[in-house]
Amino acid sequence: MAQSSLRETIGKWPGWRVYKHIDFRILWIGSFLSFTGTQIQNVAQGDLVYQLTGTKVSLGAIAFFGMIPVTILGPILAFFSDILDRRKVLLWAMTGYAAGAGVLTAGIYMGWIQYWMILAVALVNGLIFTIEQPSRQSIVRSIVPPEDLSAAIPAQGMTFNFARSVGPAIGGLLTAAFGPAICFAINTVSYFGIFFATMKMKADLSPVSKSPEPIKDLIFEGMLYTFRTKALRVLFLMEATTSLCGIYYLSMMPAIVKDILGLDAKGLGVAFSCVGIGALLSLIVISSQADKQMKPLIIRIAMSTFAIAMFGLSVSNVPVLSFACLALLGASTMAQFNTTNTMFQLIAPHRLKGRVLAMHMWAVAGLSPIGSLMFGKLADWTNLPTVLLISSGVIAFGATMGWVYRKAVVEPKVGEEAGAS
Repeated sequence: MAQSSLRETIGKWPGWRVYKHIDFRILWIGSFLSFTGTQIQNVAQGDLVYQLTGTKVSLGAIAFFGMIPVTILGPILAFFSDILDRRKVLLWAMTGYAAGAGVLTAGIYMGWIQYWMILAVALVNGLIFTIEQPSRQSIVRSIVPPEDLSAAIPAQGMTFNFARSVGPAIGGLLTAAFGPAICFAINTVSYFGIFFATMKMKADLSPVSKSPEPIKDLIFEGMLYTFRTKALRVLFLMEATTSLCGIYYLSMMPAIVKDILGLDAKGLGVAFSCVGIGALLSLIVISSQADKQMKPLIIRIAMSTFAIAMFGLSVSNVPVLSFACLALLGASTMAQFNTTNTMFQLIAPHRLKGRVLAMHMWAVAGLSPIGSLMFGKLADWTNLPTVLLISSGVIAFGATMGWVYRKAVVEPKVGEEAGAS
């Protein structure tokens, strides 16, 4: 009886229902394979860069070059996600990503790899990401019905976080045993997971916006809608604060693990895996609450928790305690960003979906490179624990403002759209 009851409980979990959609399953599997390869490479790349340069700002610079195109061009090029065929966008994007990883693989194997090459590939990948990511995010709405969207977004997020749970551990072991080249090679092949998934999907991925519009309207309409809509404006500022002043800890991970905790590449893999496990558990909880009207509350609690975890990381030099803080950072980051993603998709009108969603992506990915470079340089000037402590205070202030303006963010029911105000 107990086992039967458990099966019934699991079967009622809202996240399961999205997997009945074939295209969603195909995209999920392809994304998981690709993200796993990326996570395997990230560990090797961080270790390699720190060996080549020995500075924290160089770690931040990789993240900076990888995302600075989103910072500059994200809101401007967002209209492409509404006017281009999303299937073609993903196919070309995966080809570009694979080519970049392949070049770095060859450089490591043949012994001519240099730091500037890693920066160059990161910059090219950032340019691709600027158009590819909003297109990929908006596909979810095309392959699941509106009533399943709240469950589909965190379920899709699990692809990245399953990968972040297992990929770094694999990357750490492979880097320690065979060096970084094998990790870059695996990532090169992994991009074909999404490539073939995109070819297999049967959904209509043609342009969302088919009526001709002036270019200036295509560029600025999503941006204006975001800032004129009170709920989106508050959500945007909250996640922008976390992205700018908090997410840089991921790029600093090699320094945290080696300089503060005194661990090697295996320890680096474990640290990244803790972040992924925390994020994965967070997504499971979020998915279980998908049908409840509590998304704004989840976002406020998540940002507050992030500040507490960052404070813990700043004062700890004990691996077990630091790993716990990293897991909590992964959980709170995912809860805030993923739930904000869902809110953006629920609030934005269909014709602006890609452009408004690009503003969410800009807050998450466009501001984080500035934070990575800025806080990386500050860490070289002072020390990493002090920088982490400063960040915790800034994010705590942002979370407090979220609680103060909590009435501005109201979750719309399925089928409703928030009005601008």
